[in-house]
Amino acid sequence: MNYYHIKLDTTGEKRKIVDEGAVSDQDFLYFQTSEEDIYLVSSNECSQKDITEKLNSFDFRLERYTAISEKDFVEKVGKDKLGLFGYFLLRQKEKSCQLLPKDDVVAELDQIISLTQFKSEVRYLLADIARQKKASSVSDTLEKEPIIWIFNGKEGSGRKFAISFLERLFGLSAKILNFRRYGFPEIGDKEFPVIYDTSSIDAKDKIAFAQVLKSKESTRFGIVVAHSSEEAHQLKQELSNHFYQITIVDFPIYSKEELYKIADTMLQERAIHIRPRDLKELLENRFKVQNAKEVRQLVQELYHFAVSIDYEYDKQNFINLIGFQEDKPKISTSKEAYKKLTEMVGLHAVKDLLAQQLAYARITALRKEKDLASDDSNNHLVFSGNPGTGKTEVARLYTEILFEHQLIKDNKLVEVGRADLIGEYVGQTAPKIRKVFDAASGGVLFIDEAYSLTPQNERDFAVEAIPALIQEMENRRDEVLVIFAGYPDLMRDFVKANPGLQSRVSRELVFEDYSACELCDIFQLMVSKRDYTCTPACKDILLAHFSTIVHQTDFGNGRYVRKLLELTLYQQAKRLMAGDISRLGKRELREIRKSDIVNAIKEIDSKKESTRVIGFGR
Repeated sequence: MNYYHIKLDTTGEKRKIVDEGAVSDQDFLYFQTSEEDIYLVSSNECSQKDITEKLNSFDFRLERYTAISEKDFVEKVGKDKLGLFGYFLLRQKEKSCQLLPKDDVVAELDQIISLTQFKSEVRYLLADIARQKKASSVSDTLEKEPIIWIFNGKEGSGRKFAISFLERLFGLSAKILNFRRYGFPEIGDKEFPVIYDTSSIDAKDKIAFAQVLKSKESTRFGIVVAHSSEEAHQLKQELSNHFYQITIVDFPIYSKEELYKIADTMLQERAIHIRPRDLKELLENRFKVQNAKEVRQLVQELYHFAVSIDYEYDKQNFINLIGFQEDKPKISTSKEAYKKLTEMVGLHAVKDLLAQQLAYARITALRKEKDLASDDSNNHLVFSGNPGTGKTEVARLYTEILFEHQLIKDNKLVEVGRADLIGEYVGQTAPKIRKVFDAASGGVLFIDEAYSLTPQNERDFAVEAIPALIQEMENRRDEVLVIFAGYPDLMRDFVKANPGLQSRVSRELVFEDYSACELCDIFQLMVSKRDYTCTPACKDILLAHFSTIVHQTDFGNGRYVRKLLELTLYQQAKRLMAGDISRLGKRELREIRKSDIVNAIKEIDSKKESTRVIGFGR
């Protein structure tokens, strides 16, 4: 309760105290103790404007007001008024325990675009509240069974909007429950519970959740957010032991027409008038909007643009979009990344498979644009190959290619390993994986040495990793493309051991070891990129050396070539410094000789020998 001392403008006529009948219908009560003093109690915090509006109906005029304590209020009002005061408090308590919909928000229900099942469930709840209100006049023992809604849908399908609508409808706040904290989270009288992280709920939490929700008079519903139909039905089965009214509320993907209506409505709310063809062009071609979240982002950018050009709303004045996001990339005609990929030495099978993968992704996207049936098959990949065979570099180029063709939203490759995914205690792995997927949203997630996620024993925290990975891959199949990478044999065993992964990976790309000739070509390519040249004699020594070591078990393919070049450049610099540096020209500074490579090879061999001696303790 909120208590106020009000000083009146004494030019007004003295009024009578409000009677009990008025008390039951209003959220405030006042007592006039003198011609110029009123003491007011209100269930809501009041501003000067609020108090003025309350007093205007009784012809009082406010001079000033002060917030006071309950103790001061009781002392000033007097004991003879406590009966009326107590009755008011009782009525306010009864009101606070009721789930009361706001009529103006109820009127908005039919205006909500799509979300058919959600609207149906809200109408049912409103009808049930009305029935409960009528029945309460007959019986005080009517049981109010809480309702659990499982909101099932993808990002941008309207789930957050639905939660926000419920907040406004009942004047409540959504309380996000986090069960990883110590103890059960407290839910206030004006809050309803929402659970996003279902992986954090154990059996004990479910019982506590049920008990708390059933004990609350002011909140009759709770929401659990699911990310797939499979997860939603599993949650319903688990919660059915504690609740009777459990409903899966599906939030389907918005159609193009529905996204257009959402955008148009949002723009009207922001007093922005746009030509229908311009809005359609923005949604479908320039921004490739897929869900309501992306619509909201586009509308916000349009609003900032309208402010920046000092746009004035008028039904006849369409906003001029010249200058709006002109640097926003359209479908790219650039072949830069694809050119880099084709110029890579070797990897013929990999290039062919990636070309197939890209072609299929583009045709699928075109079929969707033409409203044709399209297979939402998984595009996740396995890159298997020994170190130095180009897996990471190809992943980077493939990411750029997908972005150039607008098959992913961001030119972003997030590279992670075991340490980035596995927690340090029970329950930490799933949130870490979710955080990584958040970072990769809109792009590609590259998991190196993915087989390291296989638990070594029952106490390994990696036991949570694969189920959490599969869950995120399913939930975000349209948001994140995942590439698993590692040694060939270990990767095949890893995928076979996890059927859930096997069904979600479209194909394996095998990165074969480079041949001696290909390694020579890689060396020459690296030399050229660094603005050096090799004498003709260099090729013979390189080919002979690579032919000798290419079959060694610890050979590093491209990494070894890079290491050899680095040492070769040091040897070249050492040779040049031994002569007269004042006579060095561009040709001498760029030229790599056979002797430079030979000395670099000797340095590598000497380091190997030194390591071998240390290792065996000779």
